[in-house]
Amino acid sequence: MPIAEVEGVADIGQHAELLPAVSDPFLRCSFGSMFSCALNLAAEYALALQVATAMTNEALEYRVEFAMPYGHLMRAAALAGLRRFDSAHEALTEAHAEAVRCTDYFGQQGVYAGRIRALLHEGKVAEACALEPPDLTESLAAMRGEVWASRGLALACMGRLEEAAAHGRDVRRTTRAVEPKVLSLCIETLVRLKSRDPDSSRAKRELLSGAFEAGAVDFIVTTYRACPDLLAALLRDSETAEETGYVVARASDEALAQSLGLDVLGAIDPVASLSVREREVYDLLCEGFPNGEIASRLFISPATVKVHVRHVYDKLGIRSRTALALNAASRRGHATPTAAAGDETTSNVDG
Repeated sequence: MPIAEVEGVADIGQHAELLPAVSDPFLRCSFGSMFSCALNLAAEYALALQVATAMTNEALEYRVEFAMPYGHLMRAAALAGLRRFDSAHEALTEAHAEAVRCTDYFGQQGVYAGRIRALLHEGKVAEACALEPPDLTESLAAMRGEVWASRGLALACMGRLEEAAAHGRDVRRTTRAVEPKVLSLCIETLVRLKSRDPDSSRAKRELLSGAFEAGAVDFIVTTYRACPDLLAALLRDSETAEETGYVVARASDEALAQSLGLDVLGAIDPVASLSVREREVYDLLCEGFPNGEIASRLFISPATVKVHVRHVYDKLGIRSRTALALNAASRRGHATPTAAAGDETTSNVDG
């Protein structure tokens, strides 16, 4: 089946179930390479490692030599995603040795791009920038774009923004292949973020939508591991927080977010961002109590209640008690609480 007919990891997975019925080891290895690549791009690292390892073992058994560099390369990408960095670099070294033995320049160039991204996963930005690029005289446009985009990403993480932006522009002129395309979005987002460009919010949204559409969220993981400021910016933006939360969970990077003082759940669910006192006020608001009763129950002044109500409304993006009650009811899955008398329905909320 032509690769162009397969859309997404789910579709490829369905076809993978038929693989044991294929008698030709060349076809099985080719499919395994494609499948493990798609899984790595989707940040499904554990399954990608399983598929790539099986494919590499089969290529070795049946002497499918052309597949060996790519089996090791896909193993390396999965191991880097799983934070098994020593093993990832060993796999990259094996991939390079096999590519040299087969005089496979495409494979050698792929190893360079993979090595840069493994170092970025590891947070070793300077080492990634220090890698000497391969000779691209004999290269396909897609691989040339991936090599320069990977280097451009390293430069952006290092703060060499003009050089990084130039790489990104060159890549966009060179190819529309998935890997360089999404990597160039990563470069543009970092450049705008680090230069405090007011258009960085648009770049973040385009990065998320582009990566998810292409099935290549691994590059977001690569970028925020090398530059945690991006993770903070994505999680603190209400328009990108939810999708970023999906990526963080898929890559098992909750600990990284927590180390930055970020709450992934809070970024997705604004109620989780309320302070303890604001949550108390929120719960009583949802039960329909007016400000005076809330003040009495919490032993605070009505003026203080009004301040907390404003904060609750601002954090939840809600502007009336009716809307608040409806929102709470939809979250809890029960009947709508009764709103308090004197409900404010305009944008000038006075609590």
